[in-house]
Amino acid sequence: MTVVLDSPNLERLWALLSELSAQLSANKEQCVALQRQAEELKAQAVHTNTGFALKRFNVDITQERFESELERSNAQLTVENQQLHYENRQLNALLKDYEGTLESVMGRFRGLAVRFYSSVWKDGGLLCGGMSVHDGGGGCTCSLLPHFYDLLFIA
Repeated sequence: MTVVLDSPNLERLWALLSELSAQLSANKEQCVALQRQAEELKAQAVHTNTGFALKRFNVDITQERFESELERSNAQLTVENQQLHYENRQLNALLKDYEGTLESVMGRFRGLAVRFYSSVWKDGGLLCGGMSVHDGGGGCTCSLLPHFYDLLFIA
């Protein structure tokens, strides 16, 4: 069999080759789009796996396998919930301990501050407005001192 490549046959062959090339390019583009969509679905599946499975998307698995995986997922979430509840109780206990310690330290600080400022008030050595103000009897006549003393007890 001899193949004669005259001008019409050559043009027809070239047209078929161009058409096949175009179809191949379109198929490659669709393949890339499908791969991208598959990657997006995998990413969604990862995010969905962290929550509750609300629908059954995998119709290719049996109902028993789906239910067993659902039960496993629910059991895993229950265990994780219990662990978080335990950690929450531990953190609450630590917070109460911290608050108690802080209140104890602040109580001691307030006591020391009250004693210090009481002794300063009795001695009349408190500086008012940058200078020591005394009346003739050696007492402090600063009007801010009683307010400061009241604020100390409020704190």
